Amino acid sequence: MYTFRNDKVRLRARTMSDAEAETRWRNDTAVTRTALYSGPRSREEQERIIRDGFLRANDYNFAIEAIDLPQPLHIGGCGLHHLDWRGRNAEFGIAIGEKAYWGNGYGTAATQLILEFGFGELNLHRIYLYVFDFNQRGIRTYEKVGFKHEAMMRDDIYREGQFHNTRLMGILKSEWEQSDQQQAT
Repeated sequence: MYTFRNDKVRLRARTMSDAEAETRWRNDTAVTRTALYSGPRSREEQERIIRDGFLRANDYNFAIEAIDLPQPLHIGGCGLHHLDWRGRNAEFGIAIGEKAYWGNGYGTAATQLILEFGFGELNLHRIYLYVFDFNQRGIRTYEKVGFKHEAMMRDDIYREGQFHNTRLMGILKSEWEQSDQQQAT
């Protein structure tokens, strides 16, 4: 079982006990506002998604635990999805569901660990992500760890009564190796 950690977070396998918190986050519009997915989900649906995630060969899903607290706390999730082993690339996704922990570096710490896993353990060549243009906190995090802007899909998503652009960002293994980010994990 994969487990990764730094001073701030631990990435561990998701378990069925994570379903309660994940269902709460999935049904909180403040959390899902910046997520690619939308719409409510029942606890049973979330449990099915966790269970099915164990069977997917082209996905790695992790729970994010804050470990710089008196007790470790499950605060979100992240993963590498749609792995293309021939092209050696994967899509990155992350959500910090516990809003009290937004803006405290947990997303950055988890992103650094996922890059270490993707480039170091899986030997990927490129990791990419999609982010809405109104998610400035996310964009700053991705830029901080080395993601570059690759493309913009204009008026790609309709949220809150208007269309928004979706940005494609990516980082190459060579860029990660040259950065100080991989040294920080």
